[in-house]
Amino acid sequence: MAVLLALALPATGLAQQADAPALLREGFAARRAQRDADALRAFSAAWALDRAPSTLAQVALAEQALGRWVDAERHLAECLAADDRWIARHAPALRSALAVMRGHLATLTLEGRPAGATVLIDGRPVGALPLPAPLRVTAGTVVLQVSAPGHHPVERRIAVEAHATLREEVTLVPSTPVIEATPALPPAPPPTALPPPALPPTATLVTAPPAAPRRAVAPWVLVGAGGALLGGAAVLSALRAGAVDSLRARCGGADDPATAAVECAPDASARDLHDRAGLYRDLSITALAVGGAAALAGVIWIFAAPAQRRAVTVGATRHGPSLGWSF
Repeated sequence: MAVLLALALPATGLAQQADAPALLREGFAARRAQRDADALRAFSAAWALDRAPSTLAQVALAEQALGRWVDAERHLAECLAADDRWIARHAPALRSALAVMRGHLATLTLEGRPAGATVLIDGRPVGALPLPAPLRVTAGTVVLQVSAPGHHPVERRIAVEAHATLREEVTLVPSTPVIEATPALPPAPPPTALPPPALPPTATLVTAPPAAPRRAVAPWVLVGAGGALLGGAAVLSALRAGAVDSLRARCGGADDPATAAVECAPDASARDLHDRAGLYRDLSITALAVGGAAALAGVIWIFAAPAQRRAVTVGATRHGPSLGWSF
């Protein structure tokens, strides 16, 4: 089939560049000498000049010879969809080549966040999340990399079979947790004491000693919430230590759980342990920072806020005893 296509020079229009036929002849000579990389360079240069479907077909066949299955399938499918006499005449051979190409490919559907994260397949950029369509990948072991500024990158090795359709979900964990400062509440104004009631001349007024100062409840709630978050941080640290121990038990001492990827155990369970350890670490750091800030703010509030005092008065009138209070 390669000899058939190499011997059939594509028809060119009057407006076609004069160098394109020379580049095509150079590419055919390289294909016959089994210098497929040189042939691909020549055919690609000719395609940039004439944009003929027949030239793009030569590009696809050279990519097939080099094992670039994804590009070869995309280019040959584009050729077969074109309305071209040369393509129509060689359609059976081209469809046969397309079937061979698809026998080396699989489909990968990738979902995840954050939006705008860069996606690489085997080191080649293929787009950003969310992807507009599923990816075509070469059957075998595929290296998937997803990265975004301010997030821990993810790298996975995925085993795919020809004609298979796989689904992967990736959620990047922020590398720097965002801690919002708790606004300090203004101190409450001191209460205004009520004047003592007017008593008849014969009444005797006894004022009880002022009660102990009352403290506001809000700062104690803030201290309690901070303590709870600090306790949660300890629990999350323990969970992360358990996940790291499990990962080391699976991988051995050669793997470093602090790295961004699982190096020695590429199965789904090991990847899940690795991602879970990273998530526990980030959540514990966040809980520790927020809990410490809340507890410290509550303690400062308790000692800085003015105390509220209560006053109780007991007296007697002509009609009997009386009780009054202010707060």
